[in-house]
Amino acid sequence: MRSLVWGVATLALALTAAPARASFTKIAEYRLGEDDAGATLGGAGNATTTDSVGSYDLTKAGTPTYADPLAGGLSPTSTLAVDFPGTTSRYTRSVLPLGTDDFVIQGYVVQNSGTNLTMVYNGSGGSNGMGIATSSGGHSGSSLTWCGLFGGRTYNDTYVPVVYGVPFHIAVVRDSGTNRIYVNGELRLTTTPTTSPNSATGSFYVGALDGRVDEIQVGTLGGQNFNPATDLNFVFHDDPSMTLLYSNSFETSDVGKWTTTGNVGISTGYTTHPDGSRAAAFNGGQLPHNGVITSSAFDAVAGAQTYIYFNYGNYSAGGTQTQSIRVEVLDAGLTTVLYSQEITDGFGATNAQLYSPFVLPFVPTVDQIRLRFTDFGGISGDGSDGLLDNIRVTRLPAPAQETGLIPEPASLGLFTLALIGLKRRRRR
Repeated sequence: MRSLVWGVATLALALTAAPARASFTKIAEYRLGEDDAGATLGGAGNATTTDSVGSYDLTKAGTPTYADPLAGGLSPTSTLAVDFPGTTSRYTRSVLPLGTDDFVIQGYVVQNSGTNLTMVYNGSGGSNGMGIATSSGGHSGSSLTWCGLFGGRTYNDTYVPVVYGVPFHIAVVRDSGTNRIYVNGELRLTTTPTTSPNSATGSFYVGALDGRVDEIQVGTLGGQNFNPATDLNFVFHDDPSMTLLYSNSFETSDVGKWTTTGNVGISTGYTTHPDGSRAAAFNGGQLPHNGVITSSAFDAVAGAQTYIYFNYGNYSAGGTQTQSIRVEVLDAGLTTVLYSQEITDGFGATNAQLYSPFVLPFVPTVDQIRLRFTDFGGISGDGSDGLLDNIRVTRLPAPAQETGLIPEPASLGLFTLALIGLKRRRRR
């Protein structure tokens, strides 16, 4: 009976969560594996990778291979990604017909090394065209950040640091003359240049980096306004396909969800994220970097794809010091580290660019976990502080074979329809 209830509930979710019509029209979509005949994990990339919606297939250069979908995947429908071993490896063709306004280029990227790269681009780099890039220039104190390149005209910086080995969703949008860049679903930059990008010439390519790329979509808006809720192929923490496991914005209503040790406190004295008035502040008052925040224990599902969403920032009145945080997932007894990732933010800010959005995917091996955030690596007495806010932990539905929720015959039809609905919901 339990499986019947679960099947009906999932069916209801799939039917009620149907997305509104997207504003942009995809002219090319590269799933980078799923639609390539014979593609297998670890295998050499095909000679061409398939455009799933049009006729703009890409041709291989170098030695790309099929790989895991971005370390467990920010895209729940992805089963393969493409790994590129360096700047000479890519998939490419002549430029796509995007024009110079009302276009969208988006997808998932992991960069493992290197600087100042363009990894999804339509045109000839700095002279014309548009695409997704990283840059180590343009502001003080940061080694590398995600950017949108509007060729020959504008190099727009999001001030979100590249973290080697961590997946990001990036969307470069130009909408009725306004440039916008979204990072992990969050609008990071809006600017309206006085001139349009130069028309793209040369080639369109995906890759040209040491890293992985997945689920690339390219399209036009046709005079419609870009709607991130329906147009981004990104999984928001409040998406109907997600189950919320833990939330903490350090507001008074969240008291009891964490403990602290060392030089960290909850403060209202900083620029805060729009969700409230409080954030966790590490090493305030130029104190040593030894603060630790540990969450209360909360339920998870072993084997289910799980995500940690949070915002982290480097508050500075003008200093150039970096701030770093170690994010860990542990068992409820704090005896075993199940996942660990270090993040460094080199850009000190006091404005709206302060908090960078991060999403860390992992798969727990136990059914109850804790989070631990540790300040580290800074210089005692430095003039900037690390700020943490808006923590959300969510998961996708667990595999039926791992939870025992295998449908009984009476509910099998409903269960199948529910899964089909969920898959269509996420493809966008």
